Amino acid sequence: MLDGFTMLGSIILFPALLVAGVLWRGYVFSVLWGWFMVPIFGLPPLAVAPAIGLAMVAGFLLIQPSAPKDEGIAMMFGTMFLVPLFAWLFGWIVHLFM
Repeated sequence: MLDGFTMLGSIILFPALLVAGVLWRGYVFSVLWGWFMVPIFGLPPLAVAPAIGLAMVAGFLLIQPSAPKDEGIAMMFGTMFLVPLFAWLFGWIVHLFM
């Protein structure tokens, strides 16, 4: 059972992580777009806000909903921050060979 202090911290932490994760994913998406889509297809660069919108549309179309799971903060952190970090890192490596 959570005490009041822990529950309040969770209520504040969850939206803050959510906003930070969305901004981080949008930033990474805009960088990857600039590295690959702009030079290969001649598309215009994306700012972070349109990148967030495109990522949301792609997620809506491609991610299948599943039964809710109690994954916790660590899993949320990994999904929201580490996955884009690794995409950015590997994208940067691939970009060096272009």
